[in-house]
Amino acid sequence: MDRPRLAIFLVVMFSAMSFAPMANATVVAVGQSIDVVIGSGPNGISRDFELEIPDSEVLTNLNLTIDPVIWPSDDVLTFESKTDFEDAQAIMDGVDLNQSGLRILPMGYEWDFEGSSQSWTFGGGGWAHGYDSTLGSTNGVHSGTSAIYTYNGNYPNYMGTTYYATSPIVDCTSCQGSWDLKYWKRLGVESASYDHAYVAVKSSSGSWTNVYSSPYGSTNDGSFTQQTHDISNYISGNSQFQIRFGLGRTDGSVTYTGWNVDDVLLEPRGNTGTGTANWTSPAFTQRGLMAIDAEVPSSALFKWSILDADTGTFVPGFQDRSDLSVDLSAIPKSLGQLRLDINMETTSYSPIVHSIKIGGGIIEAFHEDPTAHGWMGHSGFSSTSGASGTSDFQSPEWVSSTPFSRIDTSLSYTGTGDLQASFDDGQYIAIPENGLYSLSKPATKIAIKFVSTQSWTIDQLSLDLHKNIYPKNTRLDIGVDGTNELMFDYPLSNQTWLYQSQFTNGESMNLSTSSQSGDILLIPVQHGQLDGFNFFVSAPFARLDNVSVTLSSGTSSFQLDLGMVSEPQLVRLNAEQLETIFSAQAGNSFPATSSANQKYTEVSMEVTSSNGGDIYLTGYSSYLWQGTSTGDSDGAILRSINSELPDAPLSNGTRTISIPMVLDSAGRISIGLVDLSSIGSPEPISMTMSNQTDTLVAGLDWYEFTSTFDLGPMGISDARSHILSEGWSSRFDIDGSLVSTGANCQLTIGTCNEALGMTISNHSATFNGSEVEFFYSVQIDSSLASEQSLKVSSSIQMSNAVSQPATMNFGLGFDMGLEQDVEVVDWNIISASGIKTPWDALYYDPNIPGMVDVELKFKNLDDVPRSGAFTFNLILDGVVVSTTDVINNGIASLNYTPFPTAPSMVLELQITSVYGGNIIWKVAKNGTFLPDDKGPLLLSSSVNFLDHRPLDQPLDIVFNIGDRPVLPQHAVAHLYPSWSQPIQVDLVLPDDFNTYQGDYLLLFDISQASIGDTLSGWLEVADPAGHLMPDAGSSNDPLFTIKFGPDGAPEVLADGLGWQHSGTWLHPDQEYSLLIPLKDVNGYGDISAVEIDLAADSTENLLIDWDPIDGCTSSDSTLILRLC
Repeated sequence: MDRPRLAIFLVVMFSAMSFAPMANATVVAVGQSIDVVIGSGPNGISRDFELEIPDSEVLTNLNLTIDPVIWPSDDVLTFESKTDFEDAQAIMDGVDLNQSGLRILPMGYEWDFEGSSQSWTFGGGGWAHGYDSTLGSTNGVHSGTSAIYTYNGNYPNYMGTTYYATSPIVDCTSCQGSWDLKYWKRLGVESASYDHAYVAVKSSSGSWTNVYSSPYGSTNDGSFTQQTHDISNYISGNSQFQIRFGLGRTDGSVTYTGWNVDDVLLEPRGNTGTGTANWTSPAFTQRGLMAIDAEVPSSALFKWSILDADTGTFVPGFQDRSDLSVDLSAIPKSLGQLRLDINMETTSYSPIVHSIKIGGGIIEAFHEDPTAHGWMGHSGFSSTSGASGTSDFQSPEWVSSTPFSRIDTSLSYTGTGDLQASFDDGQYIAIPENGLYSLSKPATKIAIKFVSTQSWTIDQLSLDLHKNIYPKNTRLDIGVDGTNELMFDYPLSNQTWLYQSQFTNGESMNLSTSSQSGDILLIPVQHGQLDGFNFFVSAPFARLDNVSVTLSSGTSSFQLDLGMVSEPQLVRLNAEQLETIFSAQAGNSFPATSSANQKYTEVSMEVTSSNGGDIYLTGYSSYLWQGTSTGDSDGAILRSINSELPDAPLSNGTRTISIPMVLDSAGRISIGLVDLSSIGSPEPISMTMSNQTDTLVAGLDWYEFTSTFDLGPMGISDARSHILSEGWSSRFDIDGSLVSTGANCQLTIGTCNEALGMTISNHSATFNGSEVEFFYSVQIDSSLASEQSLKVSSSIQMSNAVSQPATMNFGLGFDMGLEQDVEVVDWNIISASGIKTPWDALYYDPNIPGMVDVELKFKNLDDVPRSGAFTFNLILDGVVVSTTDVINNGIASLNYTPFPTAPSMVLELQITSVYGGNIIWKVAKNGTFLPDDKGPLLLSSSVNFLDHRPLDQPLDIVFNIGDRPVLPQHAVAHLYPSWSQPIQVDLVLPDDFNTYQGDYLLLFDISQASIGDTLSGWLEVADPAGHLMPDAGSSNDPLFTIKFGPDGAPEVLADGLGWQHSGTWLHPDQEYSLLIPLKDVNGYGDISAVEIDLAADSTENLLIDWDPIDGCTSSDSTLILRLC
């Protein structure tokens, strides 16, 4: 039966794992190490590391070193080109991408001169705001009440120069395409031969160009007309664009009214902006540092927000911000995809977003003095060319909450110098000016230095920090059978090797604070010299003042004073605080230790604030970078390798076996061989199990194993003599991914030492020449954790080594290897009469004590746990009233006594696993029950106490039962057919239980009955409160008896018929007896009525009537019936 199961298991395992090519496998000698690469996950596997062991020998010692190697990942998302910003998933409104960067779409500029001159300047020559009084308020303006004009009345003679009305500067850096200047004019001027009027615009070079000059021949407008000029060649990309109207020079004769100008308009011929722009990025998942390279004029508004990509709502703490660098690691990954939303507004100069980096970006474009950003060493600065100097140029230190292991630099500069970087406060080292640089270990801090003694100018520096992917769920799986001989994580408490990113209950926590105390939070952390420990705090709903965080580890604690907290704030522990955590843990017992001997503990955190309120904790990470060694001379790795050796490839007297490394992520691990030794071994022949199962449980079963070994390959023909003389013993081991346990069994006394997680009650050895057979009777303990797969092995403990084991695998296919999780299948209330009422019936008898039975089974199995593994509490109206840890055949019983006068009763069950197994509820944990002190009544039925039925019709009997507040749901007929064994049959229940009475139907198969057979029966009917229905019969007093056969008329038998006295007269006041023998083919119960006429030969009415309900009655008062 094992071989088909194994085949299925192998198919599942191979389909679930990603294998690295075998061509790269390397046989590693002592003192050597290699890097193994897993290209993808989950369950990515590398077999690159191989060992050679002499044939017919087993390993007695193996010491491996396992060290992490950096695995950088370029997740930086960059928006820089027009194509980037115009991504199909981006949302744009009022955005201009015609030039470099992201800008506000150029808008039309209009001056209507209402209320003021609207920043136009007047250079003399009679220019004024309002209207020419000689033209009046109607003829002197085009619209509204104001314009700009020259002189009240006519301009003077002999104007020696041109006088201008000049507009404010218009930033048209992003203006492209065709543009028009429009205005309404009423102009009066003599011919250009004598007098002059102009309209001019300033080009990007700063020179003025006339777009209108008054013509030869006098102009004297009688009203306002609109003029239009094409100014496309002058406005495109012009950040200093202006317009001016000029009057003068003039001669000595003939003058006119001059300029009257209103409603000046500057607009593009295509789309016109509104002065606002919104750009929303495509959805992204990256966290880490975000940098925005933007120029924001003082007159403009620039703000950004982070949105939930699914809902479009703002992420708390990231709304309407204007800072250009932020760490998005404060946003939980569980939030999923995000969007960056940028909003810009201006009335003149547009902000320009040159580039954006998300997921580990740093940008320094030096649009303002670098000193403001913490740079030192420059001697000059220009907003167009950047920073300059002749000595070292030192950056501030940038901090990333996400460790990185590679950087990609891009430096734009002129001059001479070298680029250097310092990581995590280390020495400065040379890095490429443009390109990649890999670190030897992850870092979270970086500072840059441009080293030079000559002149230089730096225009821009950008850095992409490639985050390090830490190995996820690192493990060794010898034989690739799903049983991990070494696990570096400790999944039972969500502890992960090298990098922790989860609080105990998830990646984000909401804590309540007060001035005195706050909620206590436990934070998982790996024991070791931590490289970093940081988290974000924020108060997204209301600002918190005087916030302090107290961290405690072991007997040590320290306080961090954060002050006011509103937006997400990064909290990082310094080197001294990290050392405090490490020292406080040293020497302590650790609540979690992985099978790779990685120790894990917890740090306690308490947050307080002076004003109280909720604080949000996110972005936790603690990390270190240290490897480990196996040092395994008697453990799961050796047993597994030795069990695989017989099937390992054999060449030149040695067997080659791989040490598979498995990860749930892509990554690189260094494995080194420190030491290896081997020795000859008995050969395992077989291992069997008498009570075969695919899953072991801590239940009632004793599992029986038999293993056989042959000492012949060692040259030993008498196994008994050799084993006993050498003092060898047998071993029984259980190896899983989470725990390994084993016991030594002494052959001379037949007992085994105590072992964690199991009990061996019976052990024996049987010898036959060179062979020995071991027998073990094993019971699993609840202290072992659930295992996806499990390996059970038997071996011989030799003088200084353990033999090659005989093994069995559990957890084949989709089965668990060891199942400790249980399901609460059901729970019921047991009444004083023994009636089982389901938990959802929701009624109880307030006057009678009751009992609750809880039914447990192991998950997806029929096996049940045994006593002592779980604690059961029954809570009645909030008070624990019963506790037990006793389990009888999967049932735990708890007693309770209700309060007679209570309007209701709330029952709740609490079940805890003594050893931490999961409890899966298949039913509700609690219920609210209402009092019911009335039981059901049998109102009528379609069967008589004694009845008969034909055999050629189905048997169906209707019982009409009444009860309140609800009808019974427990209704069973106990039947005693004469042709078969007694049987219980569930009645067909009515459709509606909320009425006061209902029909319950008994259907019973009588096809096997014969003529003359009988069927007796009684009812067991109980309402939800456990009240039994009275007058329903019993086994000794049936409710009904039915005889089966054809119907027939009853007969009066002659034998014995007549009066029981000798006389022929009847006298008053004397008692007489009359005997009437009757017969019916279906029994006397089939007789429904008997009539006896004592005056049949006369007209007197002397009748005696009988029926099975009322018995005998008389129609005449002179007949007194004493007995019938």
